[in-house]
Amino acid sequence: MAENKRKRTDKSGDSSMKPSGTPPVFSLCRPVRSAKSAKKYLARLLVAYQRGEIDSQNAKTSVYVLSEYLRAVEVSDFEQKIIDLEKQLKEKPQ
Repeated sequence: MAENKRKRTDKSGDSSMKPSGTPPVFSLCRPVRSAKSAKKYLARLLVAYQRGEIDSQNAKTSVYVLSEYLRAVEVSDFEQKIIDLEKQLKEKPQ
């Protein structure tokens, strides 16, 4: 069975997409464990997309997952700040 080598075109007319079967970008980078590593991941994602190493669908999926991760980090950080402030208020003499 021959692999489909023909270039596809996405909705914007971009014909630089790789053939189907392109590995997801998740396999191209180390795991994201912090906002700082998410920033590095996003930079690598942009470069990989510009070089045509990943297709637009994988790039969009990766950006979506990364955005959700960053939102969860942000919420978690705010939650911890609230917990810390409430603890300080309880310890403060009235």
